[in-house]
Amino acid sequence: MFGRIVKAQLKMAVRSKKYMFWTFSFPILLGTLFYFAFSSIYASNKSEPIPVVIEVNDEAGRPFVDVAEKLEYEDGTKMLDIKTASSHEDAEKLLADGDLSGIISVDGLSDIKLLVNGNGVKHSILSHIISEYKLRVDKMMTSGEAVQAEDIDFVEAKGMAGDNKDPFITYFYNLIAMVCVMGSIASLNTIVSNQANQSTTGMRIDSSPAPKVVCELAQLVAVTIMQTLIITVTLFYLTFILKLDFGGDFKMVYLTTIMATIVGVTLGFLVAHAGKMATDKKETLLMVIILGGGFLSGLMMGDMKIIIEEKAPWFNRINPSAVITDAFYSLNVFGVGPRYYRSLTYMIVLSLVMLLVGCVLSKKSSYKSL
Repeated sequence: MFGRIVKAQLKMAVRSKKYMFWTFSFPILLGTLFYFAFSSIYASNKSEPIPVVIEVNDEAGRPFVDVAEKLEYEDGTKMLDIKTASSHEDAEKLLADGDLSGIISVDGLSDIKLLVNGNGVKHSILSHIISEYKLRVDKMMTSGEAVQAEDIDFVEAKGMAGDNKDPFITYFYNLIAMVCVMGSIASLNTIVSNQANQSTTGMRIDSSPAPKVVCELAQLVAVTIMQTLIITVTLFYLTFILKLDFGGDFKMVYLTTIMATIVGVTLGFLVAHAGKMATDKKETLLMVIILGGGFLSGLMMGDMKIIIEEKAPWFNRINPSAVITDAFYSLNVFGVGPRYYRSLTYMIVLSLVMLLVGCVLSKKSSYKSL
């Protein structure tokens, strides 16, 4: 019975044009658009030193200057052209005249602000450097080490952005994360469409002698298989057709996408059992979780995740989007190590919790109670 349900659900998914477009065709089209939009821009600018003024207002921020002076592109060109200004007003004038790409103010170990005039590739690179530096400092602090100014020497120019220093690779990581999280919509619709208070099919399933949880788990397995196939094709397309370098071991990138897919599917499974609401209300609730979680995880505003990490770090541990993006980020920036394994553990634990809670809620609902 379990196998027949899985097979039937897979056939239904393949035959759904809407499902196949939004989960398969759309991500590939969007990834192709990103590729042509960003690759040529970054290639034309990546070896140009970025003119900046770094204002150090606290000696504790001196290590950032040391790091900035060492940063290099792959061809050995200095990444930053650090200029001097007699005052902050003079620096602002240089920025307004276009002689600077940004002014970096360092007020402490990780209290770093960036002032720019406009948007562009160079501004993105500067923001990327600062964000990674802050997270590297945060890694030391969360590990329990006593952070001293001289301890930040370990940040090397070629290690800060992993194997791929293209700041736009983040967009492709976010694209993968989006596909994984959007799998929650597929699992929610699959489960809800077979609930007794939503369809006649659900009534027959709920009144049958077969355990309802077993039927739902079979449906969940089918959705997971389908999403895994979709994300596999998407990842292979980005890696081997578009030749994108994700800055890490491909096997680990693939493992991360599979775990992220499971997080997305179990999220939809959990929300599908959120009370006896109508399907559209459950879909609305799920979209609030996806969009809200995506915003708070930095998918829409890069510094938001850092802000949440400082104010409410616990939220980044239960936010599916934050857990997924942190795993990709850790893999790209720090490689396979303690931080990556910690992110992987969060994904496993979060998936198990959502699955177990969903099963408990499923057992509590029955045809008679609906």
